[in-house]
Amino acid sequence: MDTRLLLLSDFEEDLQHVRQTLRKFFLLTEYPITADNVPDLSGYPGAVVGIDLKKRDLLEQYRSYCEKAGCVEIPKVFLVDRGSRQDVVQAATLKARATVDRPADTRKLLDAVCNASDHFRALMRNGPNHCLEASQSGLECLHVITSAVQSGLPLPRAVFDRSAQHICNAIQHGGALEFLSAINGHHSYSYRHSMHVAGLTMAFATHLGFGDRDKTRMVLGALMHDVGKARIPLELLDKETPLTPEEQGIVRTHASLGYEILKSDGNWDPLTLKLVHEHHEYLNGTGYPRGLAGEAICDPVRMLTIVDVFSALVDKRSYKDPMSPRGAMQMLYSMSGCLDMDFVRAFEPLGLKIIEDLKSVDLAA
Repeated sequence: MDTRLLLLSDFEEDLQHVRQTLRKFFLLTEYPITADNVPDLSGYPGAVVGIDLKKRDLLEQYRSYCEKAGCVEIPKVFLVDRGSRQDVVQAATLKARATVDRPADTRKLLDAVCNASDHFRALMRNGPNHCLEASQSGLECLHVITSAVQSGLPLPRAVFDRSAQHICNAIQHGGALEFLSAINGHHSYSYRHSMHVAGLTMAFATHLGFGDRDKTRMVLGALMHDVGKARIPLELLDKETPLTPEEQGIVRTHASLGYEILKSDGNWDPLTLKLVHEHHEYLNGTGYPRGLAGEAICDPVRMLTIVDVFSALVDKRSYKDPMSPRGAMQMLYSMSGCLDMDFVRAFEPLGLKIIEDLKSVDLAA
């Protein structure tokens, strides 16, 4: 069942308690109604709205934003000032299905979301979800990477350690399929890809009998593997047509950039640094950034490279359709000089089952 929920806000009010409450039950994504870039939000099953309903300019911005985003008709819960008849009336004119007084009581907020939609009422019967917790912490990592790298601040290691542990917990409790289903519909390829790679890496390490500590370290490295892309221009990362050779060269610098970002922090273990720096190296020396070959590439890096390639092949991009899981595996086998074929063979039954099952879930949704 679709667990996505919007939080539409003006970012002027502290909604941290609302965020923390909703993230335990939903895959929450927040959008500022004051932003110039308006995504297509028509597929979301519901939203919570936190704006100042007494400001006419914000109301006009809200109306315009919802029209452009295609989310006018989706069920919405509005946060209103306690005892404000004006807020309640204004929310009603904006097609609110329910209202909740600020500061929002946890139980009342969840009840309001359920009352606004039969979809969410059915979802809430199952209670908190480890996969959603992992999904939300992954989103937090994406936002933290973007803001910290662009501002030149160090990355808060604890945020990423916590996210890696959440991913491990989610897959241990619910399995890789449930975890990937929770994040598969997200609009951001960067987020989707990092979480896919982290989840499949966890499943792969579990399949090969890794201990808990090593699995967590592998997942942390997988989660961080594309951190250097925070320094690559967005117009290249989000380009809707294939990259030119020159543009490919720029994007390929992300492995070295990621290594430099983490190395300058001085707070990351050697395995994480290796996974970030070397996940595009090939056994025959044709990879990048350093052209490593053979025994110079350790087993965890070999595993991550396989998962990274496979995940990119089976995911959809604006300029290509997703490859079938079996087609992706054939592609991996065609790279026999580049990839460790023992690991490819070990990954095959796991990767095929998870992604084929995931595609079946998507078709049934």
